Amino acid sequence: MARESRQVGIEAAVWEGVRPRRSLMLRLARLARTKPLGAFGALVIAILVIAAVFAEPIAPYDPNKSYFESTLAAPSSQFWMGNDNLGRDVFSRVVFGSRISLMVGLLSVGMGTLHGTLWGLISGYIGGRFDLVVQRVMDSIMAIPFLIFALTVVAVLGPSIMNVILALAFAQTPRSNRVVRGTVISVKENQYIEAARAVGVPNWRIVALHILPNVLAPIVVIATVSLGGAIIAEASLSFLGLGTPPPTPTWGGMLSQVGRQYLEQAPWIAIFPGIAISVVVLAFNLFGDALRDVLDPRLRT
Repeated sequence: MARESRQVGIEAAVWEGVRPRRSLMLRLARLARTKPLGAFGALVIAILVIAAVFAEPIAPYDPNKSYFESTLAAPSSQFWMGNDNLGRDVFSRVVFGSRISLMVGLLSVGMGTLHGTLWGLISGYIGGRFDLVVQRVMDSIMAIPFLIFALTVVAVLGPSIMNVILALAFAQTPRSNRVVRGTVISVKENQYIEAARAVGVPNWRIVALHILPNVLAPIVVIATVSLGGAIIAEASLSFLGLGTPPPTPTWGGMLSQVGRQYLEQAPWIAIFPGIAISVVVLAFNLFGDALRDVLDPRLRT
């Protein structure tokens, strides 16, 4: 009897461990049915992350190695996306280019969102003249088009990956600031915030424990949607020669350096990185829209 009861207890423990995982899988499956475009975006993003992290084993060739016997060769069973003017494998360069795009997108949007969130929390909570000064600075930055602002910063600092990240992060700051500030202004008028002030809770604790959790959903949504724009901006800067310097493979650099020169003779050099940019940006936008619908209770049906 003791052995049977112990066996039953083990089976019950195993079943309790499996049940949350089954519940999570059911929720994911239900979310994929209700938001198929968002699920497609998440799938593409997952493929992008895998390609960026495991670029070395995925890419069949060194992205900077030249195969001169296959210069400007069309797509074939050996080189799936053809070769460029130096005989380099286009598929390998597209795979390694995903690493640059993902790194620039995540770091620039992460830094810009964090910086904008910090200023939005402080200015929205304090209000008054401080809020007025901060918002006028943010308005002056937003008055300059996103790409032109990033282009100016990179032109001054010089072309490099870090300078591109800093430029895009600085340009991203006002967008995050405006969204977070608006949410903070509406949240801080709630009664539980006034109650916390009445009992003497420090302001930093009110902001960290009572206001910040209420603005996390907008922060996540705007960061997700902004990733696509950051990838386009990085590709545009590389296209203009102010992005990541060669020979590092980037999608925008592939379009600019060789793609334009050999567009008629070897169009595959520009077509495949262009498709990669389009699909990834579309995926981030679809995933961001689905995430907004899930996190925003006003949009739930």
